[in-house]
Amino acid sequence: MKTQLISIEPGIENLQFQIVILVGTDKYRFTMTVETFRVGDRQIEGVRGDEDFLNFFKFNQNLGLEIYKLVLNTYNGQIVPLPIDIGNFDLEELRLHSAAIVSQ
Repeated sequence: MKTQLISIEPGIENLQFQIVILVGTDKYRFTMTVETFRVGDRQIEGVRGDEDFLNFFKFNQNLGLEIYKLVLNTYNGQIVPLPIDIGNFDLEELRLHSAAIVSQ
């Protein structure tokens, strides 16, 4: 199903963002957190999705990675044109995995 990122808004807490994803005609809201780490003399930034995000994109990690990049771009002050297509959510893979879990 067509998947779009339709909103990235600053969260209540520092370094958090609330995002809204549209998969087909269904909207989903997730919390993303920007984390910074120091490695030697360099600072590295990363993004972590909440548990719901991780579970939702477990079998569509390529889409999750695109969302991480767009949230990090927003954090770094870059303009992200929204809504933006991020790809197709693979429902078949999710169905296949779910069937495998039930049959075990």
